[in-house]
Amino acid sequence: MDPGTILAVIQLSAKVLELAKFYIETAREASSDLRSILVKTSTVNAIFTSLDFLSSHPTGSSSQLTQLSEPGGIVHRCREILCELESLLPADPDQGGSQDAKKTIKDRARRCRDALAWPLKASRAEKLLNDLDGCINKLLLVFAAESS
Repeated sequence: MDPGTILAVIQLSAKVLELAKFYIETAREASSDLRSILVKTSTVNAIFTSLDFLSSHPTGSSSQLTQLSEPGGIVHRCREILCELESLLPADPDQGGSQDAKKTIKDRARRCRDALAWPLKASRAEKLLNDLDGCINKLLLVFAAESS
C-alpha cells in the first residue's frame, strides 16, 4: 500500500473541504451541490484517514487493501475525482493575501463570474459526486471484508 498516495488523497480532500466550507459560509444561499461536495468529501477524508492508519498498522497480508492503491485502483480514482472537483470550485479569493475590508471591482467581478459559471459546472460536479459514491461504497465493502 502506497502511503504517499493515501496521504495525497487526504490532503486533497482537506483542500476541497476547505473550499466547499468557504463557499457555503460566504454564499447567502449555498447550493445543495456545495453541501453534497462537503458531505461526500468529508466521508472520503474519514475513510482515507482510517485507511492510512490501517496500512501503517498491518495485521497480516491483505490483498484487498493492497489492491486499492495499485495504478488504476480505487485510491487513484478517488484522487482523480477530487482533483476534478477542486478544479470546478473557484479558488478562495482570500488566498491572494488581500486583507482589505473593501473588495476591489476586480474581486467582485471574479466572484460574479464564478457564481454565474457554477450552473454550467454543477452537472459535472453531480457526475463526479456519483462516481465518488461508487468509490466510497467499494472502499466500505473492502473495510467490511477486512473486519470479518
